[in-house]
Amino acid sequence: MCSLLWRKFAELEKEELYALLKLRADVFILEQRSFFQDMDDQDQAGLHLLWLDREERIIGTLRLLPGAQGRSVTIGRVVLAPSARGRGYGRRMLVAALEETARRWGRPSVHLSAQSAQEKFYAGFGFSRVSDPYDDAGIEHIDMRLDRS
Repeated sequence: MCSLLWRKFAELEKEELYALLKLRADVFILEQRSFFQDMDDQDQAGLHLLWLDREERIIGTLRLLPGAQGRSVTIGRVVLAPSARGRGYGRRMLVAALEETARRWGRPSVHLSAQSAQEKFYAGFGFSRVSDPYDDAGIEHIDMRLDRS
């Protein structure tokens, strides 16, 4: 059985932090060849979702960054291990992120920077494109927003 855990940065065990950063590096840098500084000084303020497989290995993660006074939240660093794709886990992670956002902060607007190829996925949750495409570390992205007020 897979499980979802929420952790503030200070609550992450060192093994969890290592596995989270390794998964992000494996996918963003090695697989997608997107060379950027992943450690952007935002993780410390974030709330991190950890998707664990049956062996309690992290196979997916994302982070929530609350804005000023909880009026907005940014979802970022969404990643699934290649072995976990195509099983609906990404959808379940996003549902969990939206539910946790509502539980902690009410109904703020939710923002994300999506790879353009994922626009349809996020649109299925009600996100709308709010920018023209732009290059982010060699991959085309768009900004998207979900207004929940």
